[in-house]
Amino acid sequence: MSQPPPWDDQDQPPDQGQPSPWPSGNQPAWPTPGQSPPPPPSWPEGGADQPPPPSWPPAGQPPYPGPGYAYGCLVFRIKALAGSPQNEDANNDAVVIGGNGQTYAAAFDGIAGHKNFDHGAIHVTQGETVTGSVTVQVPNGVTVSHVKWTALSGFGSTAEWIVHG
Repeated sequence: MSQPPPWDDQDQPPDQGQPSPWPSGNQPAWPTPGQSPPPPPSWPEGGADQPPPPSWPPAGQPPYPGPGYAYGCLVFRIKALAGSPQNEDANNDAVVIGGNGQTYAAAFDGIAGHKNFDHGAIHVTQGETVTGSVTVQVPNGVTVSHVKWTALSGFGSTAEWIVHG
């Protein structure tokens, strides 16, 4: 007669001295039929009782660039010579090119003392002039070498300025 395998030994604890496959060391209690399952654990521990994190930046304070970055402000004065610009968005049209060759698009944040267009949208009638700004965020230490404006959100004519300084 053969002997039962060691894991079938009723006199031994079921773990046979091996670590539990469950992180807590205890097998979870499974719900009985008709009983609702227990709520999922919160992460991190006790997180359900913690208030949500505050919004950033705090209400009433200006936005700040991300760590390791600085804001720059491009100010444009646009005059409608023939007709009125249609579907032009300064936040999509303007970019800066850094001395590192990388392109940096609008950051969509305001800078004190400068007014963006109407959330980027340019509204000006023929013969009139409008002034607005576009905020860009560049890494600290990167200089701006060019400012580039491409109409129609990058699909139209392009103007480029070289920045000295």
